Amino acid sequence: MKVKPVSTFLDIFLSKNIIGITLCPFGIYLRKSTPKIINHESIHWKQQVEMLVIFFYVWYIIYV
Repeated sequence: MKVKPVSTFLDIFLSKNIIGITLCPFGIYLRKSTPKIINHESIHWKQQVEMLVIFFYVWYIIYV
């Protein structure tokens, strides 16, 4: 997996304490990522695939 930080555009829209985010089909890392963060976002990716993406976001909105 290739990790390329994206920091300028998304910093405007996301909170300063967010390090990474998985938006199907991308894992986006805003700051220097560690193996722990990459693993965490990989888990979210697997959850999205298992829940057919749309249901994941419905579940996520209800949960938050």
